[in-house]
Amino acid sequence: MRKLYGITFYGNEASDYAKEKGKLDYSTFSKAFEGVMCNGIIEKTDCVIGYWEQINGGGEDIYQYFIVDNNGADVIQEYTDDHYSTMRNSIYTCGV
Repeated sequence: MRKLYGITFYGNEASDYAKEKGKLDYSTFSKAFEGVMCNGIIEKTDCVIGYWEQINGGGEDIYQYFIVDNNGADVIQEYTDDHYSTMRNSIYTCGV
């Protein structure tokens, strides 16, 4: 993750860990957007309701998927190399 400047990120207070280390952590990062956990969504919906296109990241070692909105997808793409995918440019997932 990137260096944390100050004690907030996207208007949210950074975690104690992030403040101590001076680096953005997932706890602080995830507050920047509303995500809904949806493990298995890609496997359950690919080719059923459409096709997923990988936008960012490698996709290896993903333990959890989250559905995020357009703003969340923008934040993920700007600040991380995390895997994220889109379906018809309207549904976004983030894999961590």
